Amino acid sequence: MFLEGINNGLVFILGLLFDFYIFVLIIRFLLQKRYANYFNPFTQFILKITNLPLKPLQKILPGFKGFDLAIVFLVLLLSIAEMLLLFYLQYHSTPNFLGILVAALATVFEKVISVYFFSIIVAVVMSWLPNLAQSPLAELVYAIARPLMNWARYLLPPIGGIDLSPIPLLIVLKLLEIVLFDPMMVWGLKLALNT
Repeated sequence: MFLEGINNGLVFILGLLFDFYIFVLIIRFLLQKRYANYFNPFTQFILKITNLPLKPLQKILPGFKGFDLAIVFLVLLLSIAEMLLLFYLQYHSTPNFLGILVAALATVFEKVISVYFFSIIVAVVMSWLPNLAQSPLAELVYAIARPLMNWARYLLPPIGGIDLSPIPLLIVLKLLEIVLFDPMMVWGLKLALNT
């Protein structure tokens, strides 16, 4: 019982560390696509904690049409490593690699959706608070959320000065997760268990 508690705690801590770093890498990728302010303190933080593994990878995997393939590769590699490690800690067996790959891809897509989802929510809240809307954090949040929000505003313009466009946008993001990536995750985990 005690060892099971330690194992569960280890699974929690390792999952938390992997997820945090993968989220930071995804944010870096999205900010590069939006040409975020390099001198923003949050941008500097993201660059400093991700440069060490990315610099050597960027020499091997150059960018392609504005996409930093080194970040994509590292995110996928870390997701696979996280899945393998957590699977082994929970089930004490080696999983089917194809299942782990499918589940890792599903988690990456779900994390990207989560970054957009929470960026949109934070951007909406910050738009209500003028002091926060001018902060360095707001600059990064808007850099991530603005492209999707502009697209949503184009489809659903403000009505009587009230912008409702974030609501259907958040619903679409959640539906994508539920309809596409949750089943993909379940399928991957089933494949992984069939060793």
